[in-house]
Amino acid sequence: MTRGGSGPLFLTFLLLLAACGKPDPAGMRVVDADASGAIVLDIPHREYVGLRRDASQVWRQPVRPDGVTCQAQCPEAKWGKASTSCTTGRLDIRLGRRPPVTDLTYASACGIANGGGGIVAQYDQGRQRTSRVRVFDPAGSVIHRVDSMGEVPIIADPATPRVAYLIGDELTEIDAVTGDRRRTLTGVESARYDTTGALVVWRTEGGIAWL
Repeated sequence: MTRGGSGPLFLTFLLLLAACGKPDPAGMRVVDADASGAIVLDIPHREYVGLRRDASQVWRQPVRPDGVTCQAQCPEAKWGKASTSCTTGRLDIRLGRRPPVTDLTYASACGIANGGGGIVAQYDQGRQRTSRVRVFDPAGSVIHRVDSMGEVPIIADPATPRVAYLIGDELTEIDAVTGDRRRTLTGVESARYDTTGALVVWRTEGGIAWL
């Protein structure tokens, strides 16, 4: 007879217990970040997780409808939605007093960089969703465009004129002044620019990184 604590079932229990509470590699979204840490959304567990820059976990809380942002320093949390520089729905983005010149009439997602920005409009065509991505310069002219099947997240850097969008696990970063492609990264689950302009990514194989 196997004595308590030494059998294979007990070992399996210990492994499950050790994994409990850790961020799931899949289904993670970077919500907010700075040079000290980040807050990520653990979608499978419906929880927010506060992480230090070394990826150590500080706290974990259930999802709340009012959302969360970083307090004075991440991962300290401030409950409530962050103020945004653009709104979804009818195209209500303003550069000074002028909206960007684009073929899109509304924004499903958007972001304003420190010069220029980006818009995504999503359309349902039968059973398939199409996303139309437009990056515009500081004058409001579209300088980069791409259409893709599925949903396409878009982010913008508040410190520099950079915009990035994610198609599948491939992130493309665009210079919002020239329209040039700055870099392409693969294996990205989600991403966000922090307050210093660093690109913070959650990788598909798990783990957070500042680039």
